[in-house]
Amino acid sequence: MAEPYAYVGGPRLLDGYRVRAQSWQGSLRAYLAEGTGSFVLTLVCGGSWCVEAVFGGLGVTGVALSQGLALVALGLIFGHVSGGQFNPALTVAMVVVRRQAPLHGLGYVLAQLAGAAAAGGALLLLFGRYDLAAAPPFLGAPRLAPELTPLEGMGIEALLTFLWVSSVFATQIDPRGKRAFAPVAAGIALLLAVLWGGQLTGAAVNPARAFGTALGAQLWTAHHAFWIGPLLGGLAAAGFYELLLGGRPFPGSAELPGAEPS
Repeated sequence: MAEPYAYVGGPRLLDGYRVRAQSWQGSLRAYLAEGTGSFVLTLVCGGSWCVEAVFGGLGVTGVALSQGLALVALGLIFGHVSGGQFNPALTVAMVVVRRQAPLHGLGYVLAQLAGAAAAGGALLLLFGRYDLAAAPPFLGAPRLAPELTPLEGMGIEALLTFLWVSSVFATQIDPRGKRAFAPVAAGIALLLAVLWGGQLTGAAVNPARAFGTALGAQLWTAHHAFWIGPLLGGLAAAGFYELLLGGRPFPGSAELPGAEPS
């Protein structure tokens, strides 16, 4: 049987909150990977909307491709180090369904938020001269279409995040899936989310990405929708997969990439 909290990517965690003594270096590498990945992802996600606003030529399709391909690249670069989460909605879901230890998950979330916050500052430096922090697209900070209520926006974000987190569970976490295709599946899911929801909510599907760009632009209108929606969507996707697996441990998870040898 797989040991508790054995996790795809990053150091293997055992006995609840206790990290193996020899895995602290792996934990630091994983946190650095999550922070760096979150920085780049937030920079590309916000920057793609800014580039479209200043120079044109991308359109929603180009913006979606930019974000999806960035996630594919980051997953390939950092997936073997940290699992390539870059998203608190996924990390929290992993912790709740006991696929990641709570303290390790907290380290991931803090790293993700720090990276996204740094990206918000970088976006302000790059595009503040075009007055894009105080006017659309507000450094790419997600915002609701005028016709939407916060509750409707929350529902859209939850639905899009459900799709994205499901793609991760189906490929990277479930050993029956094709783990080599996990970054591609996650990137395609994000691409589809932006194509469908980009003009409705900005299709953040990621509280860290929403936080970083909102911090740079100081745009906090209905910001809670971009936390509650993705967190609920991620939890729903994780719960759905738990039901599919019948609550059984993922077979072979102790041998997943990035696990420390016994």
